Amino acid sequence: MRLRRIALAIVAASSLLAVGGVAAAADGRDPLTLAPSSIAPSELTPEEASTAAGPGVEDLTLPAVTEEMSELASTITERYASHPRFASAEVLRDRSALIVHWHGTVPSDLRALIHDAKDVPVKIKQTSYSPGKVRDAAKTLMSDPAVASVVPEPDASALQVSLRPDVSVARTALASGVEVPVTFDTTSVVPFNSRQNDLNYHLGGARISLFEDPFIVSDCTSGFAVVDSDNPSREAMMTAAHCGETGSTWITSDGTYAYSYGSMIQRNTDYDGAIIDSGWSQSYVWTGAWDSTSYAQVHGQRTPYIGQEICYSGSYSGTLCGNIVTARGVVYNLGGDLTSVTGFRTEQEADLPAAGNGDSGGAGYEIVTSGSGTQRLAVGIISAGPASESSGNCRGVPGGDGPFDRKCSPVILSTSVVTIGNRLGWVVPTS
Repeated sequence: MRLRRIALAIVAASSLLAVGGVAAAADGRDPLTLAPSSIAPSELTPEEASTAAGPGVEDLTLPAVTEEMSELASTITERYASHPRFASAEVLRDRSALIVHWHGTVPSDLRALIHDAKDVPVKIKQTSYSPGKVRDAAKTLMSDPAVASVVPEPDASALQVSLRPDVSVARTALASGVEVPVTFDTTSVVPFNSRQNDLNYHLGGARISLFEDPFIVSDCTSGFAVVDSDNPSREAMMTAAHCGETGSTWITSDGTYAYSYGSMIQRNTDYDGAIIDSGWSQSYVWTGAWDSTSYAQVHGQRTPYIGQEICYSGSYSGTLCGNIVTARGVVYNLGGDLTSVTGFRTEQEADLPAAGNGDSGGAGYEIVTSGSGTQRLAVGIISAGPASESSGNCRGVPGGDGPFDRKCSPVILSTSVVTIGNRLGWVVPTS
């Protein structure tokens, strides 16, 4: 019981650090005045977006994935995610093949799905352990307060367990009864809270602020424009659940006025996802630097798969591609009511800081090639990063080494846009 109390105290401190640990009055921000009139939406067109600078195929670190390969990898991952024999669908880094990690007999419907994708080279590799049992073991390990996160290998061959540095535990005892190899390290996981004044576009990758009149409490980033699955005319914005509570008020600001953005109407704590009733939203994402004016169209959504290259768009860090999905089914603890979040991990190919405080809720998307040209597909919502990989080395808004300074990391934990949408009843529109 004593250990649990200590853990909760540390979680609270970590959360405070992650959001900047400040009310506006404490961090030097001036109080804001509510805008005297409402802002009307300004509608964008694909032609306008095509003239704006933004990352394309030439900006990717790895070769581009074809639309067909991306769709097959995403479909297999989504369809069999909970199947006890399925570990992952992995696109090789040279894009030469799609590997399906499977345990035992391959069902006829999966073989048919692979057979129908005639232009995609697919290999099925058998796993040594049951992926379902490996995922169950990950959840069991995650229930211990000493565990910060659990990462399964793509082929279900082992579990990587990160322990909280503030809690003592016997590693041998923790891993007893687990039938898969377990490796340990010591770290903790912190959420990334905190382009700049998206008044009438409402695009992904913009700075949005939690507002308690007359002060900004903390900043996050908008993720993706979504529509109600049952009523596509109803538009909203997806972001991260750890950014705020249901009913919280969100604004954009020019430094003088607080312009109403909307209220957080739904949260899903299993996948750190939330919906803000923004009144309107457009299926585009801000690109370029943290203070850029460029944007690009989003054409739909995809489920994350191993080997996928993600471009992140955060309102503090800007846009950066070269983030490779290296693990799915990662379980981690953000404290509060988010003690068992499931997401995926990306690692920056050039070891650059991919995201940091202020980028939480931001967009992670895939760029694919198709017969109709380049497409951007919504994949993830920026959620957190391991404290052991974080430092004051940040792109965009500078970081620092002080306890309340902004921190950034080349390793990012994100959550699935598709899964959040399925849980809450929203979808990224296809265009």
